[in-house]
Amino acid sequence: MKTQLTTTVRKYLVERNLFPETRFRIPALGCLLGSGCSAIYVASHPGSQSALFAHMRDLVVYLGIAFLIFVLFYLEHYLVRRFTTCKLEDGLARWQSLGSSVLILAGVAGTFWPLQIADLTDDLLFAVGIVGEFVFVWNVIQAFASDEISGIVSPPIPRSEAGRGADNFGWPKSPVKQFSIAAAVLAAGGICSIIFNAPSVEIQVPLGGEMHLMRFGWLVLVAAIPFGLYSRLYKMFIETWGIEFDDSLSRVHFVVTIFGVILVIWQWEQSVMMRMTTLPGPEALSAIAGLSVIVFVMNAHRGFRRRRSPRRK
Repeated sequence: MKTQLTTTVRKYLVERNLFPETRFRIPALGCLLGSGCSAIYVASHPGSQSALFAHMRDLVVYLGIAFLIFVLFYLEHYLVRRFTTCKLEDGLARWQSLGSSVLILAGVAGTFWPLQIADLTDDLLFAVGIVGEFVFVWNVIQAFASDEISGIVSPPIPRSEAGRGADNFGWPKSPVKQFSIAAAVLAAGGICSIIFNAPSVEIQVPLGGEMHLMRFGWLVLVAAIPFGLYSRLYKMFIETWGIEFDDSLSRVHFVVTIFGVILVIWQWEQSVMMRMTTLPGPEALSAIAGLSVIVFVMNAHRGFRRRRSPRRK
């Protein structure tokens, strides 16, 4: 019983251990959401001359660059941990993430400040990049020096297990959870958009041979349908036939499907910005949907082969 409890705790630590790079996931997602919301506002107010419109337009670029900086920090920590023997200090990573987030928020506040300081946002982004890189390099130097002094003592959790525990970049390995989370987020976003009527622009969409006006919230709700469907299919295959899906193919399937959603939103924004009356042709979206189905079929086929292979032996 004690051995089983120890194994359970060990597995939990491997799967939930906060590696240093995970400190940058939340601020990166925050920047991405902020930039996306700002882009939606800009797209829904074409030709506006208000000060708020100008601030939101600047915010799209500012938070987009900030997102790329946090992604860079994340990849740097991940690659060092993945391909070297040194263990980066989580405390320094936490301060790097916290300090960068504070500077980014200061830039956001400066964007809306009545008395704007020239080049403030550019200077803050430059400071985030330079100071963040300095802290990262110092963290690497400290880690290598510590390993040399201690003779590269093995960590309590084997690096091979720890590597596998974070190969999914912190995203759930279960395809059911992956698609369920995406469906829930899209559904919640669509419902909020409909309730608050933001953005309020309507686009004509061809349905059943006729043109219908559709608000952005309904488009997002429709985008949640394939994620909910795939989540249900994955769950049915796992529970009914005991299939073990390939992690890599599951992630590829999710990326392909989410790319279709991004394509729909991008086409909507292009239609609003260019003052088009309808959405562009569905050829590209149909191709993405077909590719998503193909990847799912490949994943299911490989899962069936994995399930049958032990019986043949």
